[in-house]
Amino acid sequence: IQLQLALPNNLDKYNLEDAARKAEVEEVDLDNLMETNDGFHNLTNLGVPKTRVIGIISAVTAGFSVLKAVASQIDVSRVCAIGLSNHGNRKLVEPSWYLESGIIRDPLPREILPGDAGIFTFEKTNYATYGTAGTLTYTVEGTDTQIEVMWSVPMVYGVYSNRFNVQIEENQVASSMLHKFLYNNQSQEVSNGGHWMHRNHNNIKVHAAMTNNAKASLLVEIYYNLTTPITEVLGK
Repeated sequence: IQLQLALPNNLDKYNLEDAARKAEVEEVDLDNLMETNDGFHNLTNLGVPKTRVIGIISAVTAGFSVLKAVASQIDVSRVCAIGLSNHGNRKLVEPSWYLESGIIRDPLPREILPGDAGIFTFEKTNYATYGTAGTLTYTVEGTDTQIEVMWSVPMVYGVYSNRFNVQIEENQVASSMLHKFLYNNQSQEVSNGGHWMHRNHNNIKVHAAMTNNAKASLLVEIYYNLTTPITEVLGK
């Protein structure tokens, strides 16, 4: 399979990192988002924000303002709202996930189409003394390549802090072993200013940033352009 990199205009580190830092301190304006952001409006139920969200919106509308608004509606103290934006030309398929702590209310979408973003919310278990931590993967359709996303939002700050990691690997599935590897190898501790991360493998680029809030937002943007037609890959 030949790959060519799609070079968007907004892959500058400081754009994504700055957006994460601003989101940490900005107030959530649900009414404004409802009127101005089609993606957020589509995640609501008759104009009322849902308390738990698993959904698909346009990738161009998936930003930190949407993620923070989604996280703010969940009535527990530790949350990670994840946006996975597919800026490539293939579907993201075959999701897998592993939770070290906390819960997810509904399964992840089976596929994320090109130009779409998956919005997922993970949260701490009620009355638990730990936060939410886990790993999810999606496969680039027609390849054996997975996009891996690890997050950790602890219950106790000071001893621990928000942490995240993204990787691009082959033949992986979310598991306890993969989660521990991602946590212990090249993960980013957000409290130390590490809001932003970039990976590049086989001309697939992934950029990610996370906020340092107890109700955290993690935005992951994936860019690639596979030149082999999917019909040839799948033999159709």
